[in-house]
Amino acid sequence: MRLVLTSAAEKEIAEAASWYSEINADLGLRFIFALTSSLESIESQPLSFSRLETNDSAREFRRAALKRFPYSIVFEVLDDHVAVIAVAHVRRRPEHWRNRGETDTS
Repeated sequence: MRLVLTSAAEKEIAEAASWYSEINADLGLRFIFALTSSLESIESQPLSFSRLETNDSAREFRRAALKRFPYSIVFEVLDDHVAVIAVAHVRRRPEHWRNRGETDTS
């Protein structure tokens, strides 16, 4: 299934990668590799990830955890694609994405 990143998710990815790269260039690359691996898994089998409970039963949000990094990819399974809504740090504002729509895809 085709994977689409929202502009908000793209911004979060860039900020996290930049932060890790400032600590160590290799760490920034490892973050990108972990993210890419998770995105590929989501794209190939989106329904294999845990569904998130929300107040909106009409929307199907799911989450994939990054290996070795404290981030989760929050995505929505739609009819013709998977929309990545957020790349959320699990300890800092992990629920900030809940008010986002799928309208800001790039």
